[in-house]
Amino acid sequence: DSIVVRRLSSVDKYLVIEGNRRTAAAKSALESSEKLKPNALASLQSIPVKNLVCDDEKYLSRMTEFILSIRHIYGVKEWAPMQRAHSIHNAYVTRFNADVGTKAFRYVAEIGKSVALTMNLQPAEVSKAIAIYRVFHDMQKEGYSIRSDHYSLLEMAISRPRMAADVFGFEPKSSTFSVEGMELFHNLCVEDHCPIRNPKQFREMYKVWKETGKRAVIEVSENASSLDDVSRRAFDREMQKDAENKLQRAKDILDKISIDQIRGTISEQQLVSEIHNLLVAKLIPAVGSDG
Repeated sequence: DSIVVRRLSSVDKYLVIEGNRRTAAAKSALESSEKLKPNALASLQSIPVKNLVCDDEKYLSRMTEFILSIRHIYGVKEWAPMQRAHSIHNAYVTRFNADVGTKAFRYVAEIGKSVALTMNLQPAEVSKAIAIYRVFHDMQKEGYSIRSDHYSLLEMAISRPRMAADVFGFEPKSSTFSVEGMELFHNLCVEDHCPIRNPKQFREMYKVWKETGKRAVIEVSENASSLDDVSRRAFDREMQKDAENKLQRAKDILDKISIDQIRGTISEQQLVSEIHNLLVAKLIPAVGSDG
């Protein structure tokens, strides 16, 4: 791939925009040129580059974003997810400051769409990446030991809006967790011996939250209950609700039957007998004769 540079007229030099590692490698090799073979040395004497020319300075950052996105978001040297999110976030902040000023950060859909267009992404990808990076950055500032490889768990926490708001206090406009939410996420997914270490476990926690609410999540975060324990409780509750729903549907159907509709036919007698037998065999033993 080409090294891309931009001329700095104030010092009459060039700034490397894309290809910094290759440039650094070439400089390092030239510092020990006596160790190079003649053909290797000759290949480093003159390296072709592409010069980025922009007639309007206000578009320079957007052009730079586009070049970097081609190389690292979809190119041969793909960035890790958090690096990618960092790049998207920086592009957004640059545009936000230019369009809105240096006010407190907030997510503006129109600016997000503009960044998405420049970087050949979907707007939803941009908003999600920005939210993940901001939460990650905030938690690092607060001293939590969160790492870039927690990206997938942050993504799962943010991508479930109702759980994100209820459990982590996520605010989409500011792209932040609450103070309590940061601590809860750290206890669940970051600290040593945390109970949730991978997406599979997080999905299990999400099912528990849907069934039993935030209290169970807090129990797991405080090691008062294991993830397996609360999962079993949630499963038992789900099964109970399912049974109750089926019984309610059966009751509703029986309530709708009018005595006037029954003619006493043989088939009706047979069905009533089968219903009675089911009650005696299945339901009465399950709930007791006084049920």
